[in-house]
Parts: sequence; structure tokens; C-alpha cells
Amino acid sequence: MFLADYSEWVAIAIILVMLASFLLERLPPAATAIAGAAAFIALGYVGEQPALGAFSNSAPITIGAMFILAAALQRTGVLEHLASRILALADTSGLGAILLVAVVTIVASGFVNNTAVVVILVPVVIALAQKLSVSKKRLLIPLSYISILGGTLTLIGTSTNLIVAGVALSRGLERFSIFEITGIGVVTLIVTLGFLLIFGRWLLPSGEVEDDDDVRPQTFLTDIFPNEDTRAIGVSPDDLPALKVKGVRLVSQRRGNRIVTAKDEDRELAAGDRLTIRATLEELLTFAGSEAFKTGLRLRRHHADEPKQVQATITPTDSNIGRPLSLLSYLSDYQITVRGLARPGNQPGPTLASCRLRAGDRLLLEGSEATLRSLASSTPLVIEQEIDAVPFRRGHAPVAIGTLAGVILASALFSFPIVLSALIGVGIVMATGCITATDAWRSLQANVLALIVAMLIVGQGLEQAGAVDVIVSGVSPLLLAASPFIVLLLIYALTSVLTELVTNAAVAVIMTPLVIELAANLGMDPRALVLAVMFGASASFASPIGYQTNTIVYTAGGYRFADFLKVGLPMNAIAGLASCTAIWVFFL
Repeated sequence: MFLADYSEWVAIAIILVMLASFLLERLPPAATAIAGAAAFIALGYVGEQPALGAFSNSAPITIGAMFILAAALQRTGVLEHLASRILALADTSGLGAILLVAVVTIVASGFVNNTAVVVILVPVVIALAQKLSVSKKRLLIPLSYISILGGTLTLIGTSTNLIVAGVALSRGLERFSIFEITGIGVVTLIVTLGFLLIFGRWLLPSGEVEDDDDVRPQTFLTDIFPNEDTRAIGVSPDDLPALKVKGVRLVSQRRGNRIVTAKDEDRELAAGDRLTIRATLEELLTFAGSEAFKTGLRLRRHHADEPKQVQATITPTDSNIGRPLSLLSYLSDYQITVRGLARPGNQPGPTLASCRLRAGDRLLLEGSEATLRSLASSTPLVIEQEIDAVPFRRGHAPVAIGTLAGVILASALFSFPIVLSALIGVGIVMATGCITATDAWRSLQANVLALIVAMLIVGQGLEQAGAVDVIVSGVSPLLLAASPFIVLLLIYALTSVLTELVTNAAVAVIMTPLVIELAANLGMDPRALVLAVMFGASASFASPIGYQTNTIVYTAGGYRFADFLKVGLPMNAIAGLASCTAIWVFFL
């Protein structure tokens, strides 16, 4: 039968079709991978047990757990706190702020998903560029590159590292420890960062300095009132931690009809003081859930059921236009609270209560679900039921940090499997309220996990169909006369080129079993070749589509594709030479 007699060539044909689909990008990468996995199963090259085994592989389970732990750090405000410190330092030392960004990015990317790190730091870096009067294009590409290099310092730094380690473990190699690749990563980091510092001034694109309005996120105006029993009483607003975070700015402090200024001796907060602030949506939701402050206009008590928050937009036909917000008719007709007001392209004020409404104003409303449904159906307000932002749970930050540290130490010091320690960590952050179950499931990035599982099935299909043996048999004679260092360079180069063209997860799954078989034919340590694949698939600099962090800054910075090629191609070459040299010294 043709499918059985020529299974290896059929399998290679499927892979070529998948690679073409990845390149053309007509389908999402996960869809291509799932279709390829389905083809291998349908043709009988992958049986029931190997297919189900992909779902129990340690790689996707560990990656999913690390997604949740990273989300817990984000939800508890740990990364936002670091961002606030960076911007505060920029007021006194621009160079110090840049160095702090680099250090935070490197350290954070080594232990949490570097995509989450870049998402948090992109607006910080843009604001930093504006403060330093330099183009954001000079800083955003380095941010992505540094996060990639930071991710190569530990096994859990990138999902690619975990995928390669998981596939290698399933092929009989000894389990990789969390810091086994750190030496190679440090060498690669030092060499490539040195190259970027020396030649970046000529290779990085330049552009105009962005106006401050272009980089400032939309903020809501609101009034907050300290409760009488809170620790905020007797503290100056300048020393209040809740007002020192990145997304909050104090507008004014009022005591009765008097404005309290920084020059007044009685600036310490007193019961009844009104603080008018501007805050991002996340920070406004955080204040709304705080027991230390009353937030917004609360004229009636809510029903006993759980309150819900929605955003509502004032339409041109609304009869409330021109009225102060305190006289909003809906406040007397419905049991709702107005938490804050945002005005696109303008800054409302001077206080929330006195702000006169305009068409297009966005209100953050809180009330019972039944009340908000009634409000939506009987008023001209346009109500958005879903809010993307979530409040920070800063009181849980020590638990989130301690849990991640425990996961790392358990694996590094006690050789506890990282997949098990990560799962225990997930249980801790969820049980202690660092992150809700809903937010945990949202953080899993199902498309990434589906891609990984599908490609693991594809990898099984390649091996079962005999394609791996055919490819290795064809390549081995060409490499027999080459030195181990040249073999490392060739493996790294092939992996790197494929990663720039298609998703790194797919490349990692395809290349890992190939190099393990190749090492056996060449009489080399398979661990060294696996490490070349790991670094070649992780260190992707020349394309904005080769790595997720590149894609994020590509959009945020308004780059051209050629901008990445100009600086990324030499970065790829330098990183390859550095990492292969380190692998050769440490493992061969």
C-alpha cells in the first residue's frame, strides 16, 4: 500500500505543506499545526496512545502553569510597581532609568513569560523615551531583544526552552535542570548586548520624538475620600503608596471649600478630605475595590447582590449633556455609583462631581446586574458589558513573589520536576486569591498551547513514519567530516533561519528529535545539539514575526520590516557564534 510503503515521504510532504502554510500566514499557526496533526492521525502514522501522550507531555503543562504564575505577578501589581520605579528614576537619571529597564527586563524574563514582561514595559519605555527626548524606535527594539536574551538564562525563561526540554525528555535524554543553560545564556547575553551598545547607534532606526499625548494612556477622573479608620489619615499625599504608582496622578486635595497645596503645613490627610485624581482603568478599579477609600459618586446603597462594573458612553441625544455629573439624572433614578469619567482628547475637571458632561464622555458605572440591564434598556447610554481591565491585588504581591521563588528553588536546589513545582505554585496563587480562576484561564493563551500540543503530535508522526531516519541518513554523510563546532553552527543556523520564517514552537518540535538522531550517527553528545536548537529557536532577532516580543514592539514602535533586518541579522550571527562557542566549551 502506497501510504505504508512510502510513509516517510508522505510525512515529509505533510511537513513541507505545513511550512508553506506557516510562511503564507493564510491560517493561524495553531490551525496549521492542528491540521497537520490531524493528517498524521488520519493516515495512521500516530496511534491513540502517542496522540494522547502529547497532552500529558511536561512542556505544555509547564508552559500553561508559568502563564498563570506570570499573570499572578501582573495581577498583584508586581510588574507595574517595577515600572513605576523606572519612571520615577527617569526624573533624576535618564541613564540610570535605561539601565534599570534593562536589568528588570533581563531578570524578569528569566523567570516569567517574557511576552508578559514586554507588554507591561512597552508603555513605560515609550514614556521614558518621551522624557529623555529620544525616539521610541531607539528603545523598543532593544527592549524586545533584551527580553529574548533574558529568556535564555533559565529553562523557564521562554516557552521554547520548555518545549525543547520536554521533547528531549520524551526521547530519552536526562531531564534539563532550571539553570543548566544559564552559563550559555550569560555568555550570549554579554556578547550580544556589547555588540548592540557599540553598533546600535548606527543600526537602530531613528525617528521623531513622540508628543506626550501620543504615549499617555486614557485616564479617568475621579474623587477619592479616605475612610476615617484608614492608615492614610495623617499621611501626606506625597507619601501615600496608592498615589505613587505609575497609573495614578494627583490633581488636587480639597478640605471643605479650600484647596490644600504642597506649601500648606496641614497637608496631611484628614477625614473628609477629597482627593481628585486621574487614574488608568486598572488603577480606578483597584481604588473602587479598596477598603481604605470611598471612590466616585455614591448616592445610594446597592442591592445585596454582587455589584458589577460597566463602561457607559454619553450619546449626543442624552439630556444630561451640559449638567454637572453630580446632577446626572440616572443617579436619582437608579441605584448606581459613578466611579470615574474619561474624556477622549481632553482632560475633564476640576472635580468629578463638578465636571460638566459632554457627548462622548465615558463613565465607569457600578451597580447590580439587574440595575445595569434596566439602565441599558431605558436610557440613551451606550453600555459596554465587558471590561478588559482588572483591579490590582497588591496585598497579595508577597504571596505571588514567594510562590514563584519557591517554584524556582524547588527545581534548582532540590531537583524537583519543574512541571510539578509549577502546578503546586498555581494551586497556591489561586487558593490565596492572587488571581481569580477566570483570569487564570484567560492567561493560558489557548492558541499557544494548542500549537504546542499539535506540533508534539506532528513530531511523533515524523518519527513513527520514518521521516526522521530518512532526513538524518541524508544529512549525516555531509557532516561526518565536519568538526563538532561546525556541526553546532550548522544546526544553530538552520534552526535560526527556520525560526525567522515560521513559529519557533514548530521549529523546536521538528528539530529536536532530528538532532538527537543525528548526534547518535555522528558520535556526539546529543545534549549539545539539543542546546543549539534551544538557543537557535529562542534567539530570533531579524524578523518581527519570528518571536512574539518582536511582534509587540513592531506594532507599538511603528517600525518597518527592514528595521529589524538591519539590526537583527548581525545580532543573529553574533548570538549564534557566542552561544555555539559556549556550548562547545561547556558540553563538548
